[in-house]
Amino acid sequence: MKKIPKVLTTLLLLSSSLAFLPFKAEAATSSWFGIADIPGCQVRIWTDANTYYSGAKTVDTYAETNGKCGTLYYSAFIADAYGTISKETFDGSFALKSPTKSFNIDNFISRNRNPVSANVTFLLYKNSGHTRLLTGVEKIITYYQ
Repeated sequence: MKKIPKVLTTLLLLSSSLAFLPFKAEAATSSWFGIADIPGCQVRIWTDANTYYSGAKTVDTYAETNGKCGTLYYSAFIADAYGTISKETFDGSFALKSPTKSFNIDNFISRNRNPVSANVTFLLYKNSGHTRLLTGVEKIITYYQ
């Protein structure tokens, strides 16, 4: 009879200690998107998670190609489902993988909505002047306050 309380106590202690282990978010990618003007070219977006919670400070993201696109130019931003666009935008170019960009969550999350669904968006251009838009590639993320 005394073994059961000891076993239960041990299990309780072990299970409660799991709550203090650090949570590691899993990175996620979008589907591959084809670019009609460049045959064989595909692009996708990577983010450090699909779902973010109140302790999160940034959304880290990059775009990558399948290596058949040549140089692409981009403008990256985040927009929520209500039309709020991030205060930060990043511009640049890449052939295989863009540099990782960090968006500050406080710069695009409306604090009076929960949860918030948002799109990480890369507008892709053929030229550095951003006058020849090829396509927009998006990945949905969710934020819980």
